[in-house]
Order: sequence, then structure tokens, then C-alpha cells
Amino acid sequence: MKIVKYLKLPIIAMATLIIIYGGIGLAKSETQNKTVQDNLQKEIESLKQQITQNQNQENIQIADLQGQIKSSADITPQKQVSGASTTREIQYVEKPITQIVTQTLTQEVEKNQAVVTIENLGSYRVDLQNNNNAFTILKEAGAENGFPVEYQEYSFGVFVTAIGGIKPAGNQYWAFYYNGKYSTVGASSQPIFKNDTTFWKLESF
Repeated sequence: MKIVKYLKLPIIAMATLIIIYGGIGLAKSETQNKTVQDNLQKEIESLKQQITQNQNQENIQIADLQGQIKSSADITPQKQVSGASTTREIQYVEKPITQIVTQTLTQEVEKNQAVVTIENLGSYRVDLQNNNNAFTILKEAGAENGFPVEYQEYSFGVFVTAIGGIKPAGNQYWAFYYNGKYSTVGASSQPIFKNDTTFWKLESF
């Protein structure tokens, strides 16, 4: 019993120490847990801030892209809806000089042409030379388009007897009209100028 009595005090002291150290360890553990939780909370807040910044940057980039698209869309219609005078000026500037010269020369040539129309054969354009008349442009049209012109020469002028192999029969003859009107003079006596028209057809006396 004495042994138990002597051991009782050390046992109580050891128990007390265990409780004290256990409390200290528990307190340390709680402090560490709190520190870890605080650090985790800080990291979470930092991640949230980064996510927010990234979203803001993406929103800014999207807004910039939308602005660029809108600007492009606004520019295109302005070019299409530009005034008629502006459009013509741009077209003239873009045309090569050679094309302008070619067009000008073509227009001049067309202005220096006359039209010969023959019943049952067709209509032809003839380039005019100096001193052209209704008969010379008829011969020129035949030479250029492959149909013969037969005629007889008299003191009063030329009498056409056949055009393209078509000869008058009976009391018919080749009459011609100058600018839409029946000509009262012979073909070789009718001067021809630019843009004039002659029409040959069979008529009867």
C-alpha cells in the first residue's frame, strides 16, 4: 500500500503533464488549421480577382472586335451609296489611258461612218472617205461583205443593175432612199456624210 501511495503523486504529475502538452498541441493544431484556412481563403480571393480581370479583358477584346466589325460595315455602304458624280470620277481615274484612247478613237470612227441597207440582204456600216456618195458606199459595202454590185455608167451618172446577184425583173429597178426619203438624184450624185443612211429596194416604174 505504501508503494501505491508513493506512486500516486508521480502518476498524477505525469497525467497533468500529458493534459498540458495535449492542450498545447491541440492549440497549435488549431492555430495551424486556422493559418491554412486563411491562406486558402487568400488564394481563393486571388483566383477570383484573376478570373474577374481575365473576364474584363475578354469583354474589352470582344467590344473592340465588335467596334471594328461595325466600322467595316459602316465604310462599305458609304462607298456603294456614293454620289453619281463621285462614282464616275473614280471609274475614269481607274480606266487605263489606252482604254480611254481606244474608246475615243472608236467613237470618232463611228461618227465617220454611214449605213447602207439593202432589201433582202442586210444592213452594213461603211467607213467614209473624202467625196463619198451613195454609189461609192454601196460598192464599199459590197467589197467588204462579199456581195457584188453591177452597174452601167452613163453621161448623167451610174445606173445600178444588180446588187448581190438580185436583178430587177420587168419594169423594176433599184431605187434608193437617202436618210429615209426617196432620192430624186442618181446615187453617184448624192453626197454622203457621217451618220447618213441609204436604203436600196426594188421598185417599179
